[in-house]
Amino acid sequence: MGGEQEDKELYGDLNLNLDKRDAEMTDAHHYSRRRKRFTRLLTTNPPMKDAVNVAVQLQSNKLREEAQAENDEILKQIDSNIKAIIKDQVKTQVSKIMPKVEKYVTESLGVEVLARSSNQP
Repeated sequence: MGGEQEDKELYGDLNLNLDKRDAEMTDAHHYSRRRKRFTRLLTTNPPMKDAVNVAVQLQSNKLREEAQAENDEILKQIDSNIKAIIKDQVKTQVSKIMPKVEKYVTESLGVEVLARSSNQP
């Protein structure tokens, strides 16, 4: 009896899978028929074809503009991040070399002051 139950479950699963495949095939066939009907409508009705072309072009333009705006925003953010990184790097480098610059300027001014004072009558 246990074997019969397993067979029923196995065949039940098989039937469910076949039913799904039948539904998919029916959907594909239905889609194909609708597409053919739509194509026939467009080829026999030039104003309808023109209207569809205009609608498709408008939608394409809208999507392109949205994508461009999104890209521009991303580029602005990247640019801002790069500027912040560069600013931090420059600040770090300046803070490292500033003591050397100050020392050089102080020493140079000291030498200059001594040279001027010794040259004055």
